[in-house]
Amino acid sequence: MIRKIIARWQRRYQRFYAQRHWRLALDLGIILLILVLAATWWLIHSWRPLIDNHFWTNLSTFSHKPATYKTMPLAWQVKFKPVVISRADEQLTAEITYENKADRVIAINYICHPDGSEQVLPIQEVSDSRFSWPDGPLIAELGPRQSGQLIVVWNWHNQPAVTGRQVKVVCLLQANLASQNWFQPEQEFTFKKIGSVRVLAGAYFYTVDGDQVGIGPIPPIVGLPTSYLVTWTLENSGGDLSDVQFSAKLADSAVWQGEAGMTGGTLSYDADNRKINWRIAEWPQDATQKQASFYVSITPDQTMVGQIIPLIQTGEWRAADSWSEKTWQGDLPALSSNLDYDSRTKGQGQVQAGLNQ
Repeated sequence: MIRKIIARWQRRYQRFYAQRHWRLALDLGIILLILVLAATWWLIHSWRPLIDNHFWTNLSTFSHKPATYKTMPLAWQVKFKPVVISRADEQLTAEITYENKADRVIAINYICHPDGSEQVLPIQEVSDSRFSWPDGPLIAELGPRQSGQLIVVWNWHNQPAVTGRQVKVVCLLQANLASQNWFQPEQEFTFKKIGSVRVLAGAYFYTVDGDQVGIGPIPPIVGLPTSYLVTWTLENSGGDLSDVQFSAKLADSAVWQGEAGMTGGTLSYDADNRKINWRIAEWPQDATQKQASFYVSITPDQTMVGQIIPLIQTGEWRAADSWSEKTWQGDLPALSSNLDYDSRTKGQGQVQAGLNQ
């Protein structure tokens, strides 16, 4: 059986090639291939615009579609240095740490203004050259995965007057990545407004209102006692004061005559060291002024004729302020019989000889 099948295929094979039917099949195959190639070229040429505009474009867009973010891919932390506002030229300094967490450039815009005002707080100095501030806001383009730290100095000069004990500054961050925009919730920073402390010291024979508080001749006369009122005054605005201390020594030619009145604290005299001390442990919250007054006197002798007699030597004062976290301190002026702070008898301190001399 197998031999019959093989013989039959051998006869068919010999007959096909002997009669050259294979050449016809080859020619037809070549013609068919050419037709297929031509049709394919025509189809590609005719449909190319549509393919370019749709298929390839969509494929390219799909391959390079930018990432979208549900939250702002930017870390931005601002830390102001401890600051108290005391003068018109006070500066506000902050340390800013940033990190672009995206793989694309992020544009940022950071702006600050005093609370209750639309006036942009002007920037004076920035430590990072990648940041600029052409119109007030801090702007920059942060590269992919870029991070760093910078110091920004704002100028408080010519800002609205601060009436309370605190200063508030509001800052807003805006970030942009491609078509996405983010606005970080406004941040409010609070600074303390430093108070002011002023100290006055003077010797008087007449008060500002014209009331006589001294006793004896003016100018002083040899052999006759003249007493003067000495006042120490502390004026406080805005500070939480405590441990207020005033001290000064009585001049050698002067005599302590005792306390004349106080509005706070305790007044004492150390006779051994001739030292006068005024202390206030805690300053009342609503008080703006405290004063201590005392009397001193002189009795000139002949050797003092023509001289101005010292009453109180140069002293010192200090007060702790827990609000501004500082200590106020300074010198108390020396006082003499010339009464430099008494408008009525100022300059009348030279000792005169006796009436009969």
